[in-house]
Amino acid sequence: MELSPTIELVWHIAGQEAVAASRAEIESEHFFCALLKFAELNDDELKGITNHPLAAKILTTERNQVRALLKERDIPTTRARHHLRQILGRGNQPHPAGPLHRSTAAHQLFERAAQIVRDPNGLLESPHLLQALLDHPTPALTNALQAVGAKTSSAETPDTQLLLDRWTLDVLQLAKNKTDAPAVAMAQVHVLARALETPNAEPLLLVCEPRVAALPIVARAARALHDGKRIAQINLTTLRQDAPTERALAARFAELFAQAGGVAGLTLWVDVVAEDPRRVESLLSALKPQLARGRVIVTISVMTHHLFIETDPATDDLFRTIWLHDLADTTLPKQW
Repeated sequence: MELSPTIELVWHIAGQEAVAASRAEIESEHFFCALLKFAELNDDELKGITNHPLAAKILTTERNQVRALLKERDIPTTRARHHLRQILGRGNQPHPAGPLHRSTAAHQLFERAAQIVRDPNGLLESPHLLQALLDHPTPALTNALQAVGAKTSSAETPDTQLLLDRWTLDVLQLAKNKTDAPAVAMAQVHVLARALETPNAEPLLLVCEPRVAALPIVARAARALHDGKRIAQINLTTLRQDAPTERALAARFAELFAQAGGVAGLTLWVDVVAEDPRRVESLLSALKPQLARGRVIVTISVMTHHLFIETDPATDDLFRTIWLHDLADTTLPKQW
């Protein structure tokens, strides 16, 4: 399927949005911000983009169609863009030397837009991209649209809680269901809780000896959080049933992190301490593109850290590492 000249322009603007937000990839939300910017361009600005009369006409036609879709939903371009940027926040990725690529979620956005065109030999245009975004908004986009009072669509299918319910488990609930609660160290809980309360969304890597139980530590830290913050453990068993290959797992992680990004104060936890190191390697590879999208905790064994983190400085630099077994000065009661 061919892309209209407008899609190429919107793609370029979306890349600028991603760079400004210190993101490693172009996300679906960046394309929405780009479409809002495109809608604000006047006729003279469009003529300045290209000297080709036909291309200028295509830009003008699609700009008007995008404006009409936004007007139909009562979406103010500047305010919506401002709210969405605030919700997304900033990542921690420096601008790469080469061009930015689309995230898995953004690839899926283009696939949904292509389904609107229907004809495989047809032309994918900017209104198709906007319609796909509005019909299947990410949680962050849903929150931004609600903040500006936009109208909802009957085709809209926000399924944030469905994915979170299927693929995650609340840590405090998990802790309640445990009957063999081990003692934990005060220092372990304190360091983790403080790290989770910091304003930035730095990924945390918790390294554990086999004798250290991560769940009671994470649960204690979750209980100490303020302002509605909470931690949910990713259920890897269920997730792998839905995603048996590394590529599928990367796509599921992208979906899950996109959904979780729209839930204020949510931290996702991936526990692979008991996993075979060979499986952890592929899981980390699938997870890495999502590390800049929100708060995440990863717990791994010392052996896995030695095999795959110490030997890969680029991956090591992505995390703030906490060695849990080095923090065992004072124990807390066994009750969680």
